[in-house]
Amino acid sequence: MISTPSGGETVFKMRGFSYSNARIGEGAPGDASVTDTDSLMKPRLCKRDFDGMRAVNANAIKVYAFNVVFSGSKAAHQACLDYAWNNGVKPIFIELSIWIGAIPFPDSTSRVAMLSNYAKMVQETADHPAVMSYAVGSEFSGDPNAGPTSPYWTDFKAVASTIRQNMGNNKKLITTAVYQTTCTSPTLCPKQVLDLGHVINGEAAGADVDFWGVDIYSPHPGSAWLRESIFKATKKPFVLPEYGLTYQPSLTPNSAAKAVQELVEVKQVETNSFASGRDGNDGSTFDANAPIYAGALLFEWHDEYWKAAAPGSNGLPCAAGLNSAQPWYGKNALALKPGCACVAPEQRSDACYMDDLVPRAIMSQLTSAWTAYEPAAYDVQLTIVA
Repeated sequence: MISTPSGGETVFKMRGFSYSNARIGEGAPGDASVTDTDSLMKPRLCKRDFDGMRAVNANAIKVYAFNVVFSGSKAAHQACLDYAWNNGVKPIFIELSIWIGAIPFPDSTSRVAMLSNYAKMVQETADHPAVMSYAVGSEFSGDPNAGPTSPYWTDFKAVASTIRQNMGNNKKLITTAVYQTTCTSPTLCPKQVLDLGHVINGEAAGADVDFWGVDIYSPHPGSAWLRESIFKATKKPFVLPEYGLTYQPSLTPNSAAKAVQELVEVKQVETNSFASGRDGNDGSTFDANAPIYAGALLFEWHDEYWKAAAPGSNGLPCAAGLNSAQPWYGKNALALKPGCACVAPEQRSDACYMDDLVPRAIMSQLTSAWTAYEPAAYDVQLTIVA
């Protein structure tokens, strides 16, 4: 549920994109040093991208890094957060996280630093209306099957507790975004359960999350056995923080056909997600026709050349590498503006600051599934009276 401008509540279904705005020739968004720049520190890019998301009725993003060690971090993120909120008109609600490489943390120093950074992020952003939730990491390694009292779950719960303690009176949600991991614990899973190891083990460990998030790429969201496994694993809301298809040319020469396949997945999420007026799987018996998801986020907004890219003559990632699918998951491709060279970010001229977005076919098809902005209470139409 989400609060509405009139003071009521309505069902909230996440639909949007995992978000990075790294440009051609630029490294990954980061949050580990004072020189790192994350995706919410680039207002010009945020403004363009959030406007583009609203055009297809998206309502949410997740980001992988949030730099609080940067001097003046609160001010550095303010403009992008404000662009996301958009004065409450079709806001893009944001799931924030700080990059965690692995759990448990390697040592006490790393643990203290991570908890301190999470505390600062929450303190700086919990009062912003665009911030919907905080995720305990994203894509971190480690073994959730280690046991409910293991260092893995001790550190996971420490991050969740830190988030909760630093919200003040703000009502934000706690989640996580993890890989699909099979449950193999003999006591918890007499039979192996694919994809949901974090959920099953996290429930047993008492992980304090408000909703679960698992990056599931197989099977498809409409799979009956996946939805039934989720039903058996948890009664908390469940989202797919990442899902989608690759547009890697060496594997998929017909990107239009691939977009059709991806749209099927998008429609499966819509069919199987909660919505206002639709009762879901809240009983004791699984109903294959009832909703099970609280939404999902497509991976990803645009291609990221820094992932396995082919380097240019200057050593920068100047072309998407054909030997890896990673640079080809974007719903938008990227292109340098005409006359602009692939150079380090600090060497870009103002005219070349932004790359051009080249929408793939899926972008023109999304509104056939996302037919209107939701929640409707935030789809405010301004009327000018003469």
